[in-house]
Amino acid sequence: MSKKNGRLRDVYGSCVRIEPQPDGTSCGPTCLHAVYDYYGEELPLDQVIGEVETLAGGGSLAVFMANHALERGYRATIYTYNLQLFDPTWFSKRGVNLKRKLAVQRKIKRWRKLREASDAYQRFLELGGKIRMEDLTPALLREH
Repeated sequence: MSKKNGRLRDVYGSCVRIEPQPDGTSCGPTCLHAVYDYYGEELPLDQVIGEVETLAGGGSLAVFMANHALERGYRATIYTYNLQLFDPTWFSKRGVNLKRKLAVQRKIKRWRKLREASDAYQRFLELGGKIRMEDLTPALLREH
């Protein structure tokens, strides 16, 4: 992407319009709003901010934006590197029930944010989202 005239241009020349973030905790919903705008959805920024789930202590997680997008009919894949929430062995073979693994470990997690994240990822999987854990390499970035 390149910046031109206050907008970001993707490699195809299409503009991505990102409105100013209205406060210190709405960066995620503000970026999601730009994605919706890019795909032609005309939603007010304050509506997106109001609808996206937030953490009890404020702020948001990528999975909250992904859930909002999935609920609106988008597809979403999250590449995670969160070792506090995801065990890498869960991704080493096919057929592992991530939703069940998250539910079981949620019962023993003490940190509220991890429990909230676990609940959100379970919802993400219910909505059809995909979770991947892969090394962050130049090849992975080029793929997307």
